[in-house]
Amino acid sequence: MKIITWNIHKVAYEKMKEILEYLKNKNCDVCLLQEVYVIPAEFKKDFHVVRGEMNAILVKKTIGNTEKIYLNNISDNNAINDYFVACEVKVPGKSLVFISVYNYFDENNNKESEDVKKFKEFLKIVYGYLENNKGKKIIIIGGDFNMDEKFKTHKLWVKCSKEMIQEFSKLEHEDPLVEEPDEKRYTWINPNSKDKYKLDYLFLPKQIKSKIEPVDEKEIFNQRQKLSDHLPIIAEIEI
Repeated sequence: MKIITWNIHKVAYEKMKEILEYLKNKNCDVCLLQEVYVIPAEFKKDFHVVRGEMNAILVKKTIGNTEKIYLNNISDNNAINDYFVACEVKVPGKSLVFISVYNYFDENNNKESEDVKKFKEFLKIVYGYLENNKGKKIIIIGGDFNMDEKFKTHKLWVKCSKEMIQEFSKLEHEDPLVEEPDEKRYTWINPNSKDKYKLDYLFLPKQIKSKIEPVDEKEIFNQRQKLSDHLPIIAEIEI
């Protein structure tokens, strides 16, 4: 099964057709997409579509039925519920859960402490869901977490990023791209400083075999109008 997580950067309706072509060319089975405004009907020919506020999950119809789920009745804070969308896919003998995450933190909103607090509350919900379903379901989490332990500023997000990777590791989940050399691990380039950061993550259960597929930066950025300002993470897994 091939999985992609990708912030498509609020692309316009007509640009979504190019996104669809990219996904089809990569033969993606499950797509975790962030900053999604609209999904053309054409997508629904081949994929089940599960929508959230700024997230969408696309699952190939050939894989199986797909049902939107809620992690639990976690919070009265709608902002926290807007961080994610989740779905469950039943395949013979197994249950797969996919969670697409979009941290809409805005570095210019002067509310960094409050944003970190909210997102950490959301992450605790995810950790609890993983703990409660250990050994029962294959759970895959991907998305734009909008933070990197290599940030030069925003120290609270640096700390949050480090803690997140450690907590997922304790719960037997890891992002293979985290271990890659710096020249390969980034997913976003700051347009001002040109610094490269890994804002996007794909946490996979450690017990399943996975292989990260190299992404050609030119396919994304070197377009007349680039497909996105984020690079996707693509992984092939054995379930």
